[in-house]
Amino acid sequence: MSLNNSHYGTNGVLLYNGEIILIYYDGVEVSFEPDNEVPIMRGKKKGRIYLTSHRVVFVNKNQNDLFQSFSMPFMTLRDLDIEQPVFGANYIKGQVRAEQGGKWNGVSKFKIWFNNGGAIEFGQCLMNAGRLASQARAAQQFVINHSFNPNIYPAPPPAYSSLNPNSYGWVPMDRFPDRPNADSVYMYDAPPPYSGIFEQNQSYKFSGQNASNGFVDPKDPSKAYVASAPYPDEAPPNYQDSLNKKKD
Repeated sequence: MSLNNSHYGTNGVLLYNGEIILIYYDGVEVSFEPDNEVPIMRGKKKGRIYLTSHRVVFVNKNQNDLFQSFSMPFMTLRDLDIEQPVFGANYIKGQVRAEQGGKWNGVSKFKIWFNNGGAIEFGQCLMNAGRLASQARAAQQFVINHSFNPNIYPAPPPAYSSLNPNSYGWVPMDRFPDRPNADSVYMYDAPPPYSGIFEQNQSYKFSGQNASNGFVDPKDPSKAYVASAPYPDEAPPNYQDSLNKKKD
């Protein structure tokens, strides 16, 4: 997980080139219990959560909080579970480890409350996305490119518009019909530094205005391609395993 590198402007979210938003939900609370003291991680944070093709992103609504956003790539997550208390909102809990250069160190427990429902569906989709990302990572053989272009642009519509249900049938779009406003989604010129849910036969790197329209397959607009590097780590547990563990 990394801190304060996934927001832009006033409550805007910042994606990588080729990343797409699967779920957008406005109305969560998050809290952390890091294994070492990280002052800005204290207390509950309220804001918007995004499940993307590569990670979970949160953007804080409180502009005065030093904690403005977090990014949790799938491979940094552990021990995911869904809690359904008798009183109070359902929530997702788990552990997340710090990314290199993520502005903190160590491992932290976390909880994400869904105050208007949706924790179960979000959790199921997160597990599916994590499995696909693990499979794609194993299938990819890329030369890692550490170059980084910090240019930022408004994201192209395929990054945040409605998904093609034929390609993303496992995303509960009926439960999460909302999409972020176009003027709140931005994009790095750089591709993600870790694998997402796509199994790529090709990789593309775009710059300048090409980043606004080039990563979608013109023969099938539902397919996107990124030049992401493999990340040598294990996949998160699948949803059924988590349910079985909870029943035990």
